[in-house]
Amino acid sequence: MNSENKKETYLEAYFDSSKEISALIGKEGEVLLYNNTAGEFVKTYFNKDIREGELFIDYCSPDLRDFYSDSITQALEGREVLDGEIEQKYGSGRIVWKISFIPVRDGNKAVYAVAFSGENITEYKIQQEKNMEQYNSLKKISFRTSHIIRAPLANILGLINIIRLNGYADPGNEKLFELIAVSAEQLDKILRDIAAEASSPGTPGDKPFF
Repeated sequence: MNSENKKETYLEAYFDSSKEISALIGKEGEVLLYNNTAGEFVKTYFNKDIREGELFIDYCSPDLRDFYSDSITQALEGREVLDGEIEQKYGSGRIVWKISFIPVRDGNKAVYAVAFSGENITEYKIQQEKNMEQYNSLKKISFRTSHIIRAPLANILGLINIIRLNGYADPGNEKLFELIAVSAEQLDKILRDIAAEASSPGTPGDKPFF
């Protein structure tokens, strides 16, 4: 096997072993080549086999065909479509994809095909959404800590200052102590509510493409 054949063999092996969906699309929008991942995906989600020469968009979700058609057109005109994110809904689930359409040029720099790749980033997006939920929950807790707690705490501190000014033996302090007890109970309830919220599910501490 000469070096050129080896290179083609290595490229073909790399192409077919990629976990990304990959395909080469012709100037008429037809499928020229596709890798194993693409074939397996279409078989699983569309229950059919990819056939070279058929239109690429025939293997796309109906609601995404316009998007794919426009992206192919742009790439055939020489414009790259890089790292776009789209969401495919199916049944009760979804798949989020990061996709690219890259113009493929010949020796004269003329575009003769489009290289398509699609990476399933659903798990990453789910984790990103969870992180955002946790961030929003922390913001909410921070707001409650800095604003809602401040009221009963300010009451307690103010009443203590009055007691100090009156003198600890002042008989009028009895009523002030009652007010301190009320504010302390309010503060305790707020803190317990925040602790319960922080440990509840969904808060910090919890745990067809084409």
